Amino acid sequence: MFPQWRAIPLVDGVPVLLRDDVPQTIWMAKASLQAARNAAAGRGDDDWFLETLGVSDEERELARRLKTEPSQVVDAVVAVLVAATNGNLYRGLIGRLNDVPVPDLRLAAGGGRPFLDIG
Repeated sequence: MFPQWRAIPLVDGVPVLLRDDVPQTIWMAKASLQAARNAAAGRGDDDWFLETLGVSDEERELARRLKTEPSQVVDAVVAVLVAATNGNLYRGLIGRLNDVPVPDLRLAAGGGRPFLDIG
């Protein structure tokens, strides 16, 4: 049987597709659900959702500093998560990105069809 439909919190128009009717196995999921509920209700005070990131306290503080620097050209959260999302070879680039490392995908032309990147 499928779970009962529930209201899905939206954050800046993006649905947070985490279930709140099952026990969470990782603290970030619980933190993300709570932050999304707070934001949807207009109670969010962390508009960058830094407390939901699976990074060290030092990296979280680095993101806070970077987001206030006018010379920062890459999103502060992206600059901190680069190693967490791309692998340890990017560890030396944490907080020092000049652009986003986007891989060259060798795919056939899509003909205007949607492309979904999961992961």
